[in-house]
Amino acid sequence: MHQPTRTALVPAALALALLTGCSTAEGDAAPAEDRKALTEVGREHLRLRADLLTTERSRTALAAVATAPLTKGLREEFRADATELMARGDAHAKKDGGYREATVEVTVDTATVDGDDATLEVTEHTSLFFGGPADRDPAATEYVLRHELRFVRDGTGWLLDGERVLGVEGKPLPDTQLDTPTT
Repeated sequence: MHQPTRTALVPAALALALLTGCSTAEGDAAPAEDRKALTEVGREHLRLRADLLTTERSRTALAAVATAPLTKGLREEFRADATELMARGDAHAKKDGGYREATVEVTVDTATVDGDDATLEVTEHTSLFFGGPADRDPAATEYVLRHELRFVRDGTGWLLDGERVLGVEGKPLPDTQLDTPTT
């Protein structure tokens, strides 16, 4: 009698992971749909932090603070952060033209979902483009920063519940982060 071999499952599982964008690494156990939704919420939060520093920020950036998918507690903290980020942006604008615009890219390092709780570890790469003369050199300041983002799921979807900057002990934080990062 022919016994099925289990070794065929390993390449099949690996192929499925590659096709869906999910990692097979231990500790990276988020279904593709959740991973995508969590990544979008995290990316938008980090983009909003950068946008609040810019001179080109629109009223939509401030309105987005009120409608961002955040838990009630984090929303209150983020409102205070938003006020400080805009004040920093205004101070930079008065001093040297400030930041005219920002671009934010996020790479997910790990994604874990446990019921209605989730954690992403991400690497943020942000460019803040200087205002002032068009021929300014350098044209932007850039940074790469790792974050742990914590989420909870409610009836509307995933809500950001907390964030922590990783690996910055004793180092200066970029302008998008306050001296006391949101926890």
